[in-house]
Amino acid sequence: MFVDYRRSTYDDYTYPVWADVLGWFFTLVSVMAIPLFMLYLLQKETEGDNLLEKLRLLSLPTVYWGPALQKHRTLVTYVDGFQVDPSKGLKPLRRRQPESALPTGIQIFNDLRSIKGNNRIGQDWRHF
Repeated sequence: MFVDYRRSTYDDYTYPVWADVLGWFFTLVSVMAIPLFMLYLLQKETEGDNLLEKLRLLSLPTVYWGPALQKHRTLVTYVDGFQVDPSKGLKPLRRRQPESALPTGIQIFNDLRSIKGNNRIGQDWRHF
């Protein structure tokens, strides 16, 4: 690659040096994002004792890996420890708001109607 490197050309036109530098910069930035993110994840991982264990843990799929539909997840018999319903036993990451605090579809519809001042907006809202 670098041994027989020649400046970029198109027919008889030779691109300026800054264009080659810009192209190499974009290439290196996009390629270097992968190992830099890997190093970040390795540093952030807390479970492994050494670098190889951390790398092995980061290479394993999550419990959500696999078919999306539960009826298809029940057919997986070839993976040891595969969880058919990965949400069982997991706690939510954050506390949900009580249902009364969430606006209902009718409240949102009435708010939009009052903002627009037009009673015809969303007349068929029940169909959605």
